[in-house]
Amino acid sequence: MSFSFLQIGTTVKSIKSYFAVIVPTLLLVGCSTTSIDSRVETAKNLALSGQFQSANVKGGDFVLRVYYRITEPKKPLRVYIEGDGLSWLTRRTISPNPTPKNPLALRLAALDRSANVVYLARPCQYVAFGDNPSCNSSYWTSHRFAKEIITSTSIVLDEIKKVAKIENLSLVGFSGGAAVAVLVAASRSDILDIRTVAGNLDHVVLNKSKRVSQLTGSLDPAAVAPALSHIPQIHFVGT
Repeated sequence: MSFSFLQIGTTVKSIKSYFAVIVPTLLLVGCSTTSIDSRVETAKNLALSGQFQSANVKGGDFVLRVYYRITEPKKPLRVYIEGDGLSWLTRRTISPNPTPKNPLALRLAALDRSANVVYLARPCQYVAFGDNPSCNSSYWTSHRFAKEIITSTSIVLDEIKKVAKIENLSLVGFSGGAAVAVLVAASRSDILDIRTVAGNLDHVVLNKSKRVSQLTGSLDPAAVAPALSHIPQIHFVGT
C-alpha cells in the first residue's frame, strides 16, 4: 500500500515492548539539538527504524506529515499522534517552528509491532511553511487544539483509511497529541480504543496550575469526555 502524495523511506529493524522507550527518550529531550534540519533528520531515522514510508497528506487547512506501515489492510490501524513539539523557546518566546526535538510519539510508533501503524505529526511540524500557508504561531500556542486542527486531522485519517482499505482505528496520543486524539474521537464512530501518554486532557486546569496563559482558541478535550465513555481507554501518567 502506498499513498500517491509525497513519498520517502522504508526499512530496518524491530524492537521490544514500545513502553520501554518512554523514560529514556524523555531524558533525551534536554540534550536534543534545536536545528530544524537535525529535527527532520531525527524523524527520518526513526521512520527507517520502524520500516515506515512517508507522505505529506492534505486535510482541510493543513498538510500533515505522515509516516506509515500497512501490512495487513483487514486489521485495525493504530495511529500515533505527536505532542506539541517545540512550541516555546522560553516561557515568553514563541518558537518559529514547532517541529519536535524529540518526537516521542514517533519513537513509540517505530517500536510498535502491530500490522498497521501510522504516525501523524501535528500541523506545521516537518512540512515546509511554503507548502503549509495556513501555518502561523497561534497553531502551536493558543490555537493548538482549534476546530480547524481537529478537522484537518480527521480528514487525514479518512484519507488514510480509504487508501489502506481499513475500517477501524486505535488512537495513541502523546502530550498535546492526547488532546487531539480525544477531540478527534468525539466526532467519529470508527474508534476502537484510545491510549494516551502524559496526556494534556484538561488544558484549562493544567494552565491554571502552571500559571500560564489559557489556550483561548482551543477546544477543551475535558468537555467531550461524556461522549467517549463507551470507548475503552488507558491514560498513562507519571512524575
